[in-house]
Amino acid sequence: MASEEKLIDKINKLMALAMDGGATEGEREAARQMADRLILKNAIDRAKLGTPDEKKTDIISETWEMPFSEEFYEQIRSLCSNILWVCDCRGLFSWRKVTVVGFPEDIAYARGLWMIAFREMAFNLDPAWEAEKSFEKNVYDLVKAGYKWREIAAKGNVKWPDNGKLKRAYLKHCHAIGEQAQNHTSRHGAFRLSYANSFTSTITRRIQAMRERSMEDVSDSDKAALALIPTMQQVNAEFYRLYPQFDPENLRKQGAEAEAREAARRAAMTQEERDREDAKAAKEEARWRKHYERTRNVQHDEGGWRRGNYVASRVDLSMGKGHINPNRTEIGQ
Repeated sequence: MASEEKLIDKINKLMALAMDGGATEGEREAARQMADRLILKNAIDRAKLGTPDEKKTDIISETWEMPFSEEFYEQIRSLCSNILWVCDCRGLFSWRKVTVVGFPEDIAYARGLWMIAFREMAFNLDPAWEAEKSFEKNVYDLVKAGYKWREIAAKGNVKWPDNGKLKRAYLKHCHAIGEQAQNHTSRHGAFRLSYANSFTSTITRRIQAMRERSMEDVSDSDKAALALIPTMQQVNAEFYRLYPQFDPENLRKQGAEAEAREAARRAAMTQEERDREDAKAAKEEARWRKHYERTRNVQHDEGGWRRGNYVASRVDLSMGKGHINPNRTEIGQ
């Protein structure tokens, strides 16, 4: 297990480097290629080993290195958190790490799904210029990742201004694959943010549906037995034992104490002071709502959202050939 965890950490670090805007293009491309080789090699080894008898019944915890992206930290964390939840695991996130609590087979399943999902998110969002692909396909991939024309020119060593060369290449590839060309966005940041949000949302829906379908084959008697002590209930009990600060009962008590302190503070104020404080709070809320309405559409790009949904809908979550294959059978798409 230790060597496998080190391998996972290494792959995560490589994928994080592949997304690092501070790295050179050569460093990012080398990281992509090395991560690909390790993922494929690991998948083959796991497929050969296939050790269902090694399943354990004790809840364990293990720490994963988390790929870090300042631009998409919230989306990466949300994606990992949702995968853990669907796989009956809990995660405690800290700086560039997550401590995962769950049954070994569930953690293995979550680890495999996480590696597959994050890899597709990162590599489609930040594709490299690949020499083995045609010029048109490289341009197409970068357009679909939300890059600006000037940035695409830099990646492809195309003289800028390009007099429409890149746009013609994009249109040519769209025509070749029978796709309707979309207007190229100049809202680079909004496109990429919408892509990441859509990808995370779509992957979450898919793995939730996979989980629900997997339960359809469980007999009523097995469901009744499982319901006696649900997996997540056991995992939660261990998680709260390790981290009592997150126990709902402790949080409820802390909340009640905080409410009592707030009530006492307000009771000690004059009516004029309370009115002044309430007016200030209402003003702050109105300011926040105005900011939200002003930036909501600015931060959303429909093309980015569609692209994220398209990519996430086609990610292979079967845990089959070509991917890490933990001790579970395929449960559908």
